[in-house]
Amino acid sequence: MQKLFYKSILLFFILILSQKSGFTQSLSIGDPFESYIRLLGTDGNINDQPSFNLRPIYFKDNLSDSISDQLHPWQKHPFFQQEDSNSELNIQLLAPQLMTTFNSHLPVGQNDGALWQGKGLNTLLSSGFSASYGLISTSFQPQFIFSQNLDFQLSQFPPPGGITEFGDPRSYSAVIDQPQRFGNGALSRFHPGQSWIRLEYDGVSAGISTENIWSGPAFQNPIIFSNNAPGFLHAFIGTYKPVKTLIGNFEWRFLGGRLTESKYFDEINSNDKRFINALILNYSPSFIPGLHIGGTRMIQKYYPPNGIDFSDITEIFQPFLKDKLRSQDNPSGNLGSHQMISLFARWVFPSYGMEVYTEWSRNDHAGDFQDLLRHFEHARGYVLGLNKKFELSKYRWLTTNIEVTQLEVPRLEEFRHTGSYYNNGEVPQGFTNRGQLLGAGIGPGSNNQRILLNYYHPKGLWGFSLNRIVHHNDRLYQLYKRNLLERKPSELHNVEFRVGFHGLRFIEIHNFEIQADLYWSHFLNYDYQFKNDRNNLNLQLSVRYFLPGMIR
Repeated sequence: MQKLFYKSILLFFILILSQKSGFTQSLSIGDPFESYIRLLGTDGNINDQPSFNLRPIYFKDNLSDSISDQLHPWQKHPFFQQEDSNSELNIQLLAPQLMTTFNSHLPVGQNDGALWQGKGLNTLLSSGFSASYGLISTSFQPQFIFSQNLDFQLSQFPPPGGITEFGDPRSYSAVIDQPQRFGNGALSRFHPGQSWIRLEYDGVSAGISTENIWSGPAFQNPIIFSNNAPGFLHAFIGTYKPVKTLIGNFEWRFLGGRLTESKYFDEINSNDKRFINALILNYSPSFIPGLHIGGTRMIQKYYPPNGIDFSDITEIFQPFLKDKLRSQDNPSGNLGSHQMISLFARWVFPSYGMEVYTEWSRNDHAGDFQDLLRHFEHARGYVLGLNKKFELSKYRWLTTNIEVTQLEVPRLEEFRHTGSYYNNGEVPQGFTNRGQLLGAGIGPGSNNQRILLNYYHPKGLWGFSLNRIVHHNDRLYQLYKRNLLERKPSELHNVEFRVGFHGLRFIEIHNFEIQADLYWSHFLNYDYQFKNDRNNLNLQLSVRYFLPGMIR
């Protein structure tokens, strides 16, 4: 399927290369204009806005048609000034982007796609083109990735048996393909990046893609799909904009794709590829303005020996309760797969310039309905968040985002075994792709509380964030149960305090956009060693350069 994807992109590009260009626009996950448009929606500025529970956001038509006449800080930015084209054929070059990061002592990074932010210098370079002709639309945005990947002290606890020396020892009851370090030297590679080709009609599209997917309303830690790992090759059918009905708007994506093991997990070649089947659905009822509700279901398993058939593609619709899966041939109800399900909601209150949101997720099937009611907290994770905008003037905002994420195994673990979130006995690699988590970047068994303040003005923004991350409490308790710790867990929690400073500057005269982020982290009891405190400085610099006619 990957060779077919590249050939389709190349053929389409050759077909339209000599034609007249027009306008189309899409936003990659994590683009600063993505969260900005979401903030505009908290004022009621956008008519029929997307739910932001399913991303990336794609604008088929002129973006200015979706923005009201109300003034806002970035109103004069060229992003909002693009003119629609009457031509059936539209082609745009994508502005080249260079992202360089630096870690002083430890590998630290999150929500950075295919980039591995190891110790030292790390670089991601991307560019490409976007085009549409009739019902066909495509974007080709490959990425070159480099990581210096300098040496640092690995965990004192060795990885479980059968896992390479770089493997993550975070769980002794189940393993996961989340290496501490990606080998013992510098690494570089190409990735297709945020690329896709699809057919579109009346709000619905179908195609092939390697772009990242984000499910749920979280700003920092969505539980199932995020841009924390490289995007994976998948075929899909779904919406590219909200589909309007009398009872409200619908957005959805149904996909089947391939996940790949990293080189630093095990040496078994037969389990390197996994099939993933997922459905993301959102409903925005017309009778409750501002409410967006939905859910995600994911099932992954090893590629069947005889290839993928129809039953594999539709496995996502199997019953959620295990008692519905049991039979004489399969009394346990286990199907050799790993499933996750989540429910989420986002509610916008335009009169207050505010939104609240939540996501609840479960990392396992429930035995039956009574089991679900009795042990609702079993294998669960959740996110709670609030987003508020204060309008200081028509061209200046102060915004705040508060988000709490809980992935630690609950107390029920003392009486009923529960693996760490994203771990699974049927699929030891866990919910990963190429060694990075597809879900919340804080990782299995971790908890996070974050506050972000941003000041928006016509030339960009300034921001400040504060994170408290408790790293993998599940692993700490497992080590204690195995008598591998010299002190009680209450004295050994590995807690990171991360302070961030953020800036974005538009330099109109030179068509530059510069984004800078500085994070200083202080770790208490690093690697669960008493008073083994560590510091790390993470610098991130992104530069975009726009020639005439280029888009984001």
